[in-house]
Amino acid sequence: RRALEEVARINEDISQIKIIPIMDTSEYIKRSISNVGDTAIYGGILAILVLLFFLRSVRSTAIIATAIPISIIATFALLYMGGFTLNIMTLGGLALGVGMLVDNSIVVLENIYRLREGGAEPRAAALNGTEEVTAAIMASTFTTVVVFLPVIFIRGMSGVMFKQLAYVVGFSLLCSLVAALTIVPMLAARVSRGPMVGDGKGPAPVRRFMHLLGLVLTGMEDYYKRILTFALDHRALVTITVTVLLGASLALIPFVGSELMPASDEGEVRINVDMDVGTRLEIADAKMRLIEDIARKNVPEAKVMVTSVDTGSGSVRISLVPQKDRKRSSEQIANALRKPLSGI
Repeated sequence: RRALEEVARINEDISQIKIIPIMDTSEYIKRSISNVGDTAIYGGILAILVLLFFLRSVRSTAIIATAIPISIIATFALLYMGGFTLNIMTLGGLALGVGMLVDNSIVVLENIYRLREGGAEPRAAALNGTEEVTAAIMASTFTTVVVFLPVIFIRGMSGVMFKQLAYVVGFSLLCSLVAALTIVPMLAARVSRGPMVGDGKGPAPVRRFMHLLGLVLTGMEDYYKRILTFALDHRALVTITVTVLLGASLALIPFVGSELMPASDEGEVRINVDMDVGTRLEIADAKMRLIEDIARKNVPEAKVMVTSVDTGSGSVRISLVPQKDRKRSSEQIANALRKPLSGI
C-alpha cells in the first residue's frame, strides 16, 4: 500500500513521467488475508448459532460466547508483543481455534446448570460447579495445546510457515481456558438468575420453536442411547469393523498425492521458455512474439501481459482479471495453454 502511495506521489510531483504498476501481487495477498478473516468471523457466528440450537437459551449462549472475543483480543496482544503479522497463518490459526474456544465454557456452564437444577444457589453453583470440572478442562486444553508444541521447534520453511499458527492456536486456547474458569462462572452467577438452559421465555413462536428443538434433541439422545447399547452388546463386531476401517484407510495413503502447499488461484499465469544456448536475440524475440499471440488468443481473461526476452530464454507473465469476473481458474487457463504452445 505504501509503495502504491509513493508511486502516486511521484506521478503527481514529476509530471514528465508516469509510473504504471503492471504486476501487483499484493492484491492476491490482501484477498487471501481478507478471505481468512471473513472465515474466522463466519466460524464464530456459526459456533454461536450451534450453541443456541443446543442450549435453547439466549442468555446461556451469550455467557459462553463471551469466550470467543475475549480470547481473540488477547491473542492479538500476543501477535503485537511477539512481533507477528496478520497473515494467512495467524488468521488461519484463529479460524481454526474459534470453534474450540467455547468448549471449556460449555463444560463449565453445563455443570453449573446441573447444580442449579439440584437446588443450589447461583453463587454456590458457580463456585462448586467450576471447581468440579477445573481439572478436567485443564487436562483437555493442555492435551490440545501440546499437539501444536512440536511445531514451534520445526526448522526451515515449514517452521517459518507453521510456527505462528501453532503460537496463535495454543495461546487462544489457553485464553479460553482462563475465560471459562473466571468470566463464565461470574456471569452465570450474576447475569443468569433464572433457568439457564431452555428457559422457555419469549414470544409464543419462539417458545414453540424452542420446544420443537427440545423434542429434536431428545430424539437424538434416544437414538444415540440405542446405538451405544448395540455397540456395548456387540463389542466384538464393533471392534472388528473399526479395525477393518482403520486398515482400509491406511491402505489408501499410497494413493494420496503430496505437495508442499495446495494449489491456489493467484490470478497469474507464467510461461517460461528455454532455448538452445547461444540463440540469437532476434530469433528469441520472434519466438516470444509468437507465444504472445497464442496467449492473447487463448486467454481472454488476461488483464496485463509482460514479456521478457534474453538470449536462450524468455518468459511471459499474464495477469488475470479478478476471479469473480472469470469462469476459469488460473490452473485451468494454464492447462488450456499447454496444447497450443506444444507445437512451437
